[in-house]
Amino acid sequence: MCKSMTEFEILILEIQSMKEAAKKQKKKIEDMEGELKAYMKKRGKEKLFSNENGITVSYSSVPVPKFSKELFIEENGEEEYRKYQKVTPTMKLNFLKGNQV
Repeated sequence: MCKSMTEFEILILEIQSMKEAAKKQKKKIEDMEGELKAYMKKRGKEKLFSNENGITVSYSSVPVPKFSKELFIEENGEEEYRKYQKVTPTMKLNFLKGNQV
């Protein structure tokens, strides 16, 4: 836990720096995964095995059920939708630029 405002400010800078590095790392991983996907798509493969590291990579369509808010409202009405909504209090840590208190 921070014992002074100086420690608090140092911690903020460290967090921001780590978040920025994580963002760059995530982008790099997404780009590399895009290369794998393009390679597999070009060759029409859903699974490829790497002899070098023993890893099988799968890239295929997977059905994922999702709730359609629009369809629910269309069929049941806005009022019925609101009955199912639940508001729960949550604490959220935000980093605002400047003095936006």
